[in-house]
Amino acid sequence: TGSADYEFPATKHTTLGIRLLPLFVYDQDDDDTVWGAGFGFTGRLYQKGNDYKGLFGEIEASAIGHSERFIGNDSNLNFMTGFGVGYEFQNNLHLVVKYRHISNAGLGDKNQGINSLGLGIGYSF
Repeated sequence: TGSADYEFPATKHTTLGIRLLPLFVYDQDDDDTVWGAGFGFTGRLYQKGNDYKGLFGEIEASAIGHSERFIGNDSNLNFMTGFGVGYEFQNNLHLVVKYRHISNAGLGDKNQGINSLGLGIGYSF
């Protein structure tokens, strides 16, 4: 996935944000590649206060619409939830290790979920 976030301070240790997923790609073994986009929300809890740098925990929830269907899932609308642990450097770069789960939340008869582990790299403007 690629994403663009707008993050704002909620407290001296937390931020809230909105997330745009302009590109979502999932390659399925021996089946059609899923292409899509989405929109959601994020929250971060930083170890230190006030400067929003250093170690953080992150949660996310997004709705994603896509072209093809995931194997074992009969909906073109799914929800992606996840959490991660990351580090925001003083130069505004950040790294985060994420666990994500995708499913249609029971909107369809078939709702086989997809789990993933990934690495995110970002820059704050």
